Amino acid sequence: DLQDFGRLILMLACNSIVGAQKEHLQTSLEIVQRSYSHDLKNLILHFLVPSNTIKPKSINECMPMIGARFYAHIDNLHVRGDILENELAKVSYKNTYSVLSSEWAALTRHVTEPELSLGSGSGWFGLNSNNLSIEMIFLIYVETY
Repeated sequence: DLQDFGRLILMLACNSIVGAQKEHLQTSLEIVQRSYSHDLKNLILHFLVPSNTIKPKSINECMPMIGARFYAHIDNLHVRGDILENELAKVSYKNTYSVLSSEWAALTRHVTEPELSLGSGSGWFGLNSNNLSIEMIFLIYVETY
């Protein structure tokens, strides 16, 4: 029942269960008017006041009253989500950069210091450090990723 929904909104706005009782209704609406927007008071009144027509009220009738605020809130949530996603991408990029730079350091050390390489003095891919330039190391590194 939409009247009960209006009472629930009124109780939540007043932070009091007795706020929706008939003897406290006017005081509660004044509290809502002082503390909240005019739109909230209109929304509560829309649900509390009985319909003058034969057609019963619908929850869809309240969307024009709260639509702008509702969509603004959704937009703010999307903006906040985009900000968090960008921050996460920065952290992820920094972590990836750190891992890649560590691997790059290990690769260049492996190629330039043959005593650390596996096998009989040959580096990775059967190449040794004498015939491997930094450009070739970079190309091999890029090819692996």
